[in-house]
Amino acid sequence: MECREYLERLKKHGVAVLFEKEGLNSMDPQTDMILSIYSSMAQSESCSHSENIRWAKQRRAELGDPIRVACYGYRIQKKPGDSYRYWVIQEDEAERVRFIFSLAYQGFTTREITQKLNEREKAIGQETWTPQRVTLALANEAYRGDILTNKTVILDYLTKKTVRNKGQVEQFYLEQHHDPIVKPEIFDTVQDYMKQGFLNGRNKQLRAAWFTEHPEVLLRRGGGEEMA
Repeated sequence: MECREYLERLKKHGVAVLFEKEGLNSMDPQTDMILSIYSSMAQSESCSHSENIRWAKQRRAELGDPIRVACYGYRIQKKPGDSYRYWVIQEDEAERVRFIFSLAYQGFTTREITQKLNEREKAIGQETWTPQRVTLALANEAYRGDILTNKTVILDYLTKKTVRNKGQVEQFYLEQHHDPIVKPEIFDTVQDYMKQGFLNGRNKQLRAAWFTEHPEVLLRRGGGEEMA
């Protein structure tokens, strides 16, 4: 449909399009019908290709080797003669991730963590952090060594629009897929803090009551517990 639409718009401006392989001229009245057939065939082929790619991705996920980009803190490496995609820790980035989880484990809010990160970056690097980026990092199961596949899906192969997966495509949770950057028990503790709203900082009364009931959280700030 897009092909025919653009050809019609060009034709109105007196611009002819020549299809050398097919021997067609868009100005020829008979060309429109022939192009409709070719366009339908091309669209059908595109749909089939999209379905094949989706099947291949799903199959790789079932086998424990999902096709996806490694998140911040990791790089994908392959060994000679091995098609498996290994996630390898990128230490300079992993050190930042551990710092984020260390502060969250000590009860700092996401905004406080962001501020401390950006102050730290002035001396050691050029990363820019926002509360949203910190929140996404804290919720990423990859840092405990696991992977949840198909978090987003493309429902329409024509528009390529990506949406959050709400059951449209089967998901797989792959435990111990790669080496963790953060201890699983610390990661899980931070998830609990986030679910209860202790790290958003908007409810000061909630945080005050939380610190009163859990003094060990404040004590961690001087304990220097190891994240990895």
